Amino acid sequence: LRRVPIISAEEFLSLEGGDDGFVPLNGYNETKKQHLLNVAKACEERKISDVFCEDLYDHYLAHGLLGPIISEPESEANCFVFDKDVFLYG
Repeated sequence: LRRVPIISAEEFLSLEGGDDGFVPLNGYNETKKQHLLNVAKACEERKISDVFCEDLYDHYLAHGLLGPIISEPESEANCFVFDKDVFLYG
């Protein structure tokens, strides 16, 4: 079991949502950008919600890689790893 630093989705999007970041927001209009920033602050797993978590997950998937990594315990399976080197080497 490897432990890696944890940051919030809001922090990650703030750091990596710029033009040269891992998950740039530059392809969206201002309304969509603000929506994703709001979802990053707090989201709900309800499709009818204005802050539906899947909207942010879809953005991440569109700009990243989905690797064969699982988290333990299984109840915490919604884990995104953004830095392969940190994950592998601490």
